[in-house]
This record gives sequence, structure tokens and C-alpha cells, in this order.
Amino acid sequence: MAYCLASDVLVNVPQAADGETFEAYIAISGGIIDAHLGETYKIPMFGGVVADVCQHLKTIAAQLAAGKYLLAELSQCDGKPDPYAVRLINEAMKAIAEIKANPGMVPAELVDASDIDDDTSAVSVTEPHISVFGAGDETTWGLK
Repeated sequence: MAYCLASDVLVNVPQAADGETFEAYIAISGGIIDAHLGETYKIPMFGGVVADVCQHLKTIAAQLAAGKYLLAELSQCDGKPDPYAVRLINEAMKAIAEIKANPGMVPAELVDASDIDDDTSAVSVTEPHISVFGAGDETTWGLK
């Protein structure tokens, strides 16, 4: 889910080209946030409505998107990432870790025990066993 708008990202990268939508970077930031907070908060947070996202999470998403944009656009010739991009990403990840450690810090619906699928039984997709290579019973394999 997108937790920010292009205008939010632009605050961090005013030098971006006119008309830049940051669409891919906003999607990446949303995926990172969902991946890290999905065990704590119901995803998508805020019912999937960008306008309802709290300012704290919107800022984090914008920092991540801006950092990813800058890494892609301003990679230095010597192979070192742009320091400002790294700082934006690190600040955002630190804030995500803080939110994860303090459930309820973001005014979004928390995951409860009834939301967790605890069926961890594995299902075999090869039952009954059919030899794929026609090699027969593997207990008879050996060197000749």
C-alpha cells in the first residue's frame, strides 16, 4: 500500500525532475513498511486509504521512497551510495523499528490472536510419490 504521496516525497528531494511521480519508490516504501509491521498491525493499515495515514507513518514512507529514489538516481561513480539517501533510509528504518517495538504508537488496527493462522502443517504436493525421472525405487540405486 502507498503510505505517502509524491508531494510528501518531494519534500525530501526538491531537486527531482518536474513531473516525477515517485510511483515505484512509493510502492517499494509501502512494501518495506508492510513487511516490517505486518506482524503487529493489520495490513493494509488505515484501510488502504492514503488520506487517512497518520503523519508519522507518512513521513517514514516519504523518507524511504526519497532515499530509494536518490540511491537509484544519484549513485556515485565510485560505487558509494549517496550519503543523504543512506541517512533518509536509516532514519526511516529506525522509526519503523521503534513503531514495531511499541505497538499502538501508530493509530492503526493491531493484529490480534484471532488474526493469526496457526495451521503450520505442511501439505505434500507429491503424494503419492511419483518418481519424476523414472529412476524407480531410490533404495536400489548404486554404482555398477
